[in-house]
Amino acid sequence: MRKFMDDLREGMYIQQTVEGLLADMEGKQLLIELTYAHGVLLLLLDQRMDPKVKEHIVVSFYRYRVRPWSLPWGVVLAPGLRAR
Repeated sequence: MRKFMDDLREGMYIQQTVEGLLADMEGKQLLIELTYAHGVLLLLLDQRMDPKVKEHIVVSFYRYRVRPWSLPWGVVLAPGLRAR
């Protein structure tokens, strides 16, 4: 879904834009169904994934993707989340 939306914004699809999809009834339906499917996948992952695995994913994300200078002002990472 994210790739589709990014491609749509970048003009990958010559005749389509986000505004054009929202103006068309089938386009609205497509965006709604994409959002619904994304939500269902997230809920299934949340229900089926072991809490310890989820914790490791969050810690890994913050260690390798979020840099301290990109965090909002006043947010401090716990010592266990910092990259070593």
